[in-house]
Amino acid sequence: MFGTGVKTVYRLLLLSLISLILVACGLVGGGNDLEIQEAQQAQIRQLRLECLDECRRRGQCGATDAGQPIVLGHTQSPHTFDHDILFETGTVVFELQSQFRSATSPSGERLEILFHEVGTQDGLRTGWVAGWCVTDADN
Repeated sequence: MFGTGVKTVYRLLLLSLISLILVACGLVGGGNDLEIQEAQQAQIRQLRLECLDECRRRGQCGATDAGQPIVLGHTQSPHTFDHDILFETGTVVFELQSQFRSATSPSGERLEILFHEVGTQDGLRTGWVAGWCVTDADN
């Protein structure tokens, strides 16, 4: 009976030692949630939607009937036409992804257009906007 008790104590000590090593290495538990959140937020790029000269020239922004400056976008995919979403100029958004698309202008000019899929800070609206209409939010 004494031998069984000693084995149990050794097993508990071994299990405790393994648990301490895993925690010390950060493999389980012990993570600082604030540091993890800050690291994730640092990787999310924030953009500001603006009616810049090139954006205006390419027909990707304008104003509402009430005179509110807006940037035009599309909810489903990158487009420079058939816009179905409006964002107020100056809106700070999160970049969800970006991609280049090839296009040909009505004048025959070949274009490589960078589009950004963006989401509003309240998480309620997403859409694709042309790269001509964004700046870094920090600027």
